[in-house]
Amino acid sequence: MNIEEPTFKKVMRGYDIEEVKQSWAEMSQIIANQNATNVELKLQINSLKEQNAEWENRVNDYIKMETDLRDAVISSQRIAKQAQETAEQKAEEILATAQAEADSILNGIQEEALKREEDSIRHLEENQAKLADLENQIFELISIHNKQKQKVEKTSALLKTIQNSLQELLDLDEE
Repeated sequence: MNIEEPTFKKVMRGYDIEEVKQSWAEMSQIIANQNATNVELKLQINSLKEQNAEWENRVNDYIKMETDLRDAVISSQRIAKQAQETAEQKAEEILATAQAEADSILNGIQEEALKREEDSIRHLEENQAKLADLENQIFELISIHNKQKQKVEKTSALLKTIQNSLQELLDLDEE
């Protein structure tokens, strides 16, 4: 809203008092409206600043979640590798023991050695099944991680949009 310079009728002893009072009242109303608009815009800016801070906190939370997930995935991979190595070592030890006992024992004990060898193979298969379960859990964690990463990227894009809007409002306010 533009404020134009008022013009008054000249009368004896100066300007027409009623016109001056009316113009003064109009100007006061315009200024009051502008002040109310400014207060409203400042409230909106403060609200947007609060929203921006909230989004920043959320982004930071997502970044922390991503870091925690990455650490969890790395830890899971390490545990899976250790479990696999342990399972392989146990399997090798059990097979070696079974083979040594089979070689040292004759006739009747040979059946016992075969039974132990079968138990070892079953144990190895169970450990391999556990390892497969761990690998599935790792893939699930990676999937969750990727979804969280996409959410963080979307949140970052939204934050940039909000920042651009704030900057436009600030630029308009400066004009």
